[in-house]
Amino acid sequence: MRISFTALTGGGPRDVVIDMDSEITVGGVARSLTAALDAPAAAGGVPAPRFSKEALLSKEALLTGAPQAPRVPPAGPTAERGALWMDGRMLDPQALAAKELRDGAVVAVERGAAAATVLAEP
Repeated sequence: MRISFTALTGGGPRDVVIDMDSEITVGGVARSLTAALDAPAAAGGVPAPRFSKEALLSKEALLTGAPQAPRVPPAGPTAERGALWMDGRMLDPQALAAKELRDGAVVAVERGAAAATVLAEP
């Protein structure tokens, strides 16, 4: 099954297309998505958007010759590191992804962006 959605990350929104097995859980999708988004571009991962904080900092470091600061993972409980948020709520990591995720959805990989996933009008 193929699903496309927008993932809200610390580096900005990212359009994602995944091919998934019917038995994969939301937690499995979250772990795969987090690993793919955290992968450095030099290791064959997806490069950061050109106006993202990481891209601007690396350009500045190249221009000034300053050493680049190491990337620090976001703080938070480890239970939330493998979670996705949609419609303002955390999805059950044990639920089947095919039942929870839908094509065109907006999901957040960090709790701070969960409110931005609510698409309903107030």
